[in-house]
Amino acid sequence: MNYVHVGKIFDSRHFMKECALLLNWTEFEKDLFMNICCDGGLISTANLLELFPKIKKVIAIDTRSTSKIYEHPKMEYHEADITKSSSLAAWKGKITKFISCYSFNGLESFDEAFENVFDLLVPNGTAALYFTLNTSYCTFLDEVIKKWLKLDGIPSYQGVPAVQKQNLDAKYFETLARKVGFDVVFCESFLQNMYFVTDAEFIAFFDVVCPRGLTTLLKEAFQKDLIDKLRKNSERNNRNKVTFKRTVLKMMLRKPVN
Repeated sequence: MNYVHVGKIFDSRHFMKECALLLNWTEFEKDLFMNICCDGGLISTANLLELFPKIKKVIAIDTRSTSKIYEHPKMEYHEADITKSSSLAAWKGKITKFISCYSFNGLESFDEAFENVFDLLVPNGTAALYFTLNTSYCTFLDEVIKKWLKLDGIPSYQGVPAVQKQNLDAKYFETLARKVGFDVVFCESFLQNMYFVTDAEFIAFFDVVCPRGLTTLLKEAFQKDLIDKLRKNSERNNRNKVTFKRTVLKMMLRKPVN
């Protein structure tokens, strides 16, 4: 069985190289990219501009503001929601290439998201999506978070992502993309086995799910509770490292000229 260290899980460069090959990304000087990011562009946009330095501009969007923005003369960061067309009006019909790595799995409304991506693109524009369909840790992760939500002052939490609750698969998303009007260039899911070596890797990977608003003391207690739960519910590889399984989807789409 193939195991991947968690440090390589979010390295999107390999996927971007696949996109360049299958979607014929060759000329970038006039390209307006849009990238959905949840890291202020610190990883995904940096990877884009490192691999394709001739890109004209990258519009990086997220639903919330952040102080940690990847600063680059070719990048603009905006608050916008891919499921809300009103927040995207400025770029409708102007995007030549759209990419999202590990952001679509957090959405609640996929119909609106796919329709908006289609509307954002110019004719013959392309979209590349790379996101998680389900994980072996999501259910008990949800149990830990809900327990902590009972504390006063802890903000709400949406729970298990819709994509996993509804057991959506590659066929569902391929059908949705075609219904919206896309030509599907590539659509395939695959199983990924990831492993952790240290507690620090646990904490870094799952920090994104830590309820916002926790004091430092409560956050440390939450993380300890989470790590204990993860260890009890995980498998181990032949080197006795904690491992988890997840199914990941790769999609590459093209908007027809007519």
